[in-house]
Amino acid sequence: MAFFHGDGVRHTYRAFVRMLAQDGAALLELACASPNGSRYLDPDAMRARLARLRRDPEPGAVETLLRLVNLGLLDAMAADPPPPPAATRSGSVPAVLAIGDWAAERERIELLTLPPPVGPDRVLRLGEGVELAYPDPATCYLIVEGSVEYIVSEQDDPAWLRFLRAVDGRREVAKLLAETGDDYAAVRETLDYSVDHGLLVPAPEAAAPQAGPLEAGAPRAGAPQAVRLEAGSPEAGAPQAVPAGERDG
Repeated sequence: MAFFHGDGVRHTYRAFVRMLAQDGAALLELACASPNGSRYLDPDAMRARLARLRRDPEPGAVETLLRLVNLGLLDAMAADPPPPPAATRSGSVPAVLAIGDWAAERERIELLTLPPPVGPDRVLRLGEGVELAYPDPATCYLIVEGSVEYIVSEQDDPAWLRFLRAVDGRREVAKLLAETGDDYAAVRETLDYSVDHGLLVPAPEAAAPQAGPLEAGAPRAGAPQAVRLEAGSPEAGAPQAVPAGERDG
């Protein structure tokens, strides 16, 4: 059954349909390939049903397809269980970090325990499944896998909003900041957070597009594309870097 009922249930069904269709309907294919799934499930009928649901997610049909996929996935898990704990190799024991003075040794502690900061020479692009949408010029919705997770507003963090607009997967952080007119210190903390959580990722050098003339109105290569917003999206003005689902808590 759905996580909730009411007017917003259609959004839950759409999320489930996107999940089932992701990576070439990988979950559906895995379910149908299980020992009993290959005997009792009809892959062609399930693929056709999923294709129809992507156009029109009927409530009852979504839940029926979910049940079939879940049964197949459980069957696949039962057919290939992990080894018992007694048969697994124990991992290495974490090293003990002796600390005498937290304040005096803070730099050493952070160097050993935290990921390195994102330097100004890094080239970044949006992470997988991450999109930007602009309901108005002063607000950016940061969407992860189809869900609005963060809101960046000009009122709360103008430097970060300008930086996100400039990210194109081609230029170094320092060049982006030179374009926006902001200091590295103004975005460093949020930049480190975004890379740590996969919102921004290093751009592979081989994939860097060549600069060239653009037609009027055409987006830059590698630049985030605007997406259509569903009714019921969070309101603008929430504090930057606060997950949208936690703003009311």
